[in-house]
Amino acid sequence: MKELKLKQFLLVVLAVLILAGPAALADDDGPRQSTTGPKPPKAVQERDAMVLGIPAVSPVVIFGVPDYTWRHGCGPTALGNVVGYYDGQGYDDLIPGDASNQTAAVNQAIASGGTTGSPNPPGSEQHYEDYSRPEDAPPSALKTDDYITQGRAPHPDDSIGDYQDTSKSTRNNKYGWSFDTDIGPSFVGYVNQQNSSYTPTYTRYRWGALTWSVLTNEIDNGRPMVFLVDTGGDGKTNHFVTVVGY
Repeated sequence: MKELKLKQFLLVVLAVLILAGPAALADDDGPRQSTTGPKPPKAVQERDAMVLGIPAVSPVVIFGVPDYTWRHGCGPTALGNVVGYYDGQGYDDLIPGDASNQTAAVNQAIASGGTTGSPNPPGSEQHYEDYSRPEDAPPSALKTDDYITQGRAPHPDDSIGDYQDTSKSTRNNKYGWSFDTDIGPSFVGYVNQQNSSYTPTYTRYRWGALTWSVLTNEIDNGRPMVFLVDTGGDGKTNHFVTVVGY
């Protein structure tokens, strides 16, 4: 049964949705960056609740997509929702155990390592310890990652956040930041890490290419989408969300 699904397996559609409208943007193919930190502003939380918690009265909703809370970056968390969804669709080696709820294994899949209050001890550093520290979320200036200042080699990539280069100072990413151009490659990288026999693919849409027809077609075919949105209405993208219905 799994082999029969492989041709359609894991098509995640990446879209840049600028809520301020096209007049506020330069229509280019350059990368755009999320800039929300470890404590998203109230407007972002409300927008997440609206997008991720679409009520049952919505015409079409992909059921079974988890709603994970922020874990060391909105990019890896939003993509983690997609990975967790497919884990429940017969590809249950993407995340160990039950991915329908945000377990410890889910957290490690999104961004490995510890947390602010409980970091991994020296010698067992992972994503958080190597790239998130020091926590240089706004208004702090960009700070060099700990693995560099401490003179140690970074851990091998093992989580979505690693493959997404989230929080890496060498990519000009502060704590929790990611580029939209890294969402697709991180999806492929993480899935291949978990099972090299799968064939993950993705499509990236820019402003103008994402039409209502494209959106409805993807949702109708059971493929959740990752959007980079402008939550402040200033024409600047700053937050990734997972879209599961229309």
